[in-house]
Amino acid sequence: MTNRFYALKDSATGMNASGTLITEASTSLFNGGVVTGTPMTYDGTLNGFYKTFATGEKSVNAAVTTRGTTFFGTNKPTPPSANSCRANLGEAKGYALNPFQGTFDSTVFAGGGFPPTPTVGIVTINVPASGSTPASSVQKAFCVGCGGGVGGDSTSSLGAEDVSKTVPKNPRRTYWYKR
Repeated sequence: MTNRFYALKDSATGMNASGTLITEASTSLFNGGVVTGTPMTYDGTLNGFYKTFATGEKSVNAAVTTRGTTFFGTNKPTPPSANSCRANLGEAKGYALNPFQGTFDSTVFAGGGFPPTPTVGIVTINVPASGSTPASSVQKAFCVGCGGGVGGDSTSSLGAEDVSKTVPKNPRRTYWYKR
């Protein structure tokens, strides 16, 4: 069985949302190929895109989306070593996917196993006054178990990462509903 992840764009919404049938066979989805770490070139003209996981790789937790990035984790069994009695937990990987551009990044987590469901939050950091510098506070967005990012401990599935990236401020309505 082939495992894939999908990003779908359904423009038929509202009271009479008969929808469009979105299938791989109808070529309404962009095939991004096998996950290799290479960015896709999805131009947004089709009803979405999909990528095929490596052989044996499966998604093992819920996804979370924050600030324009969707995070989720996978596990891929790896053959046991013939010279070791140590448990083999397989390869754990965290993905950071931009569902609007079809680009992604991934991190192989140290230790293998099943990565936890990514968890996001905001923390306020209070900086005390020092000399002539007044006290201040700053808010930082973070994600635990995200992978595919930078900063913090990005090789640990329990490491926190800074996800305080700036999101473009050009919102536009993607659907309308009138009664």
